[in-house]
Amino acid sequence: MKYLFLILLLTFNFGFSQTKKNDIVNQVLLLKLINDARSEPRKCGNTNYEATKPMIWNLKLECAAQNHSLDMNKKSYFNHTSKNGKKPWDRAEKCGYSYQTIAENIAYSSNGVENDIIIMWLESPGHCANIMDPNHTEFGVGKSGIYWTQVLASPIKP
Repeated sequence: MKYLFLILLLTFNFGFSQTKKNDIVNQVLLLKLINDARSEPRKCGNTNYEATKPMIWNLKLECAAQNHSLDMNKKSYFNHTSKNGKKPWDRAEKCGYSYQTIAENIAYSSNGVENDIIIMWLESPGHCANIMDPNHTEFGVGKSGIYWTQVLASPIKP
């Protein structure tokens, strides 16, 4: 519980100045939903995945995800590549994250809540594979308007 409080405290002080109150994601619920999905074998498209270890929330990946959701919302586009040509790894590096592996899931939904978005991603073979990839150990999610972004990665080991 002490760590949960610290996560929530750090999130609200991390500085997403353009994030509106209704765009704040429920980190606790997202951690539960993602890790519940990873805790059992799953078929993503034609690929079977074994159950794998849980991931942890990472504020730098949340930063990258939130910035991408804000950009897509502000500039009205839906793509992994931003209008200025930046890719997920560029956004993660800009937020200070050094990665070994990295992937991104995006979604849009006018009435989407955390449960709906995770179901959508798990029903999509590519998004599901990103979630089930045992190489990913950390993730963050950001939301702006109807746009959702999840960045999943593993850090470079020192």
